[in-house]
Amino acid sequence: MSSADQFWWLGPTLGLVTIGFVVWFNYGQRKLREWRMRKPFDMYFVTEPDRSKDDFRHEMHVPAYSDVEVQLRMAPLMHFRQELFLFGFRGYTQHPRPLKVVNTYIKQGKRREQSPDDTEGHYIDKKDRYHIRESVERTKSNHYAYGFLVRTFAPGRYPVVIETITDCGEGKPKKELVLVVDPKPERKSPKPLKRQPRRSSAKTAS
Repeated sequence: MSSADQFWWLGPTLGLVTIGFVVWFNYGQRKLREWRMRKPFDMYFVTEPDRSKDDFRHEMHVPAYSDVEVQLRMAPLMHFRQELFLFGFRGYTQHPRPLKVVNTYIKQGKRREQSPDDTEGHYIDKKDRYHIRESVERTKSNHYAYGFLVRTFAPGRYPVVIETITDCGEGKPKKELVLVVDPKPERKSPKPLKRQPRRSSAKTAS
């Protein structure tokens, strides 16, 4: 048996491997990236923005019927280009509503406070969700700060809606955030002081 007859399978195998590489580079990589881009980042509440990552959490408690600052951190899991950022809440008419950007990570500067009234690309839709339209790069291993002034209403648990429009379509955080609106504690009126009975100073006659 000649060597050509012995290794007859080598040619077809190399052909299949070549076809596999062509399909992967032209189709597989793109589909894998599109699948990963469905949830391309982590998102966290930050309760104390000046401290470490230990204060990052997925649930935050705030009082009802109040204006509160909600600080967020985005942690990309891969590199992508972001064209739009959306922030809001699910719920009925009593869900919390973002009013404007208040990013306390910025000590001083124009981007510390922004609103739809004075900032191009910022608007609030009919579902009370805040949109920021700007084209920015997001890279893995970096953290990006967002912050909003939010008005709360009725107590309850409200899932946070966060979405991005990227170069590969719509992206959402890996894990959902929940804002817990707690009832305001009732003010208890002070208890009246008990009156002590007066003691007579007269002595009993002997």
